[in-house]
Amino acid sequence: MVLTLRMEIRRFHQRGGCKDIREHKWFIGFDWQLLHDKKIVAPWVPEIKGDTDTSHFEPEDASDDSDTEEYTEDRSWCDMF
Repeated sequence: MVLTLRMEIRRFHQRGGCKDIREHKWFIGFDWQLLHDKKIVAPWVPEIKGDTDTSHFEPEDASDDSDTEEYTEDRSWCDMF
């Protein structure tokens, strides 16, 4: 497991380390040297209209604030800005 909070069970923190990841069956045929040399061509490069173009992202539903909560602690630090 790579995506876990417990470092002792993360795959790359165990005995084989990154070698275990590179040798995983999912990466059979993957050229790690090309990755290292930054010579891998992306399978798809989106066309962007400018630095602020977000057209390739789904729009955020502003009406859904179920995962947010209002900060109610001391706000005096805001006075600096």
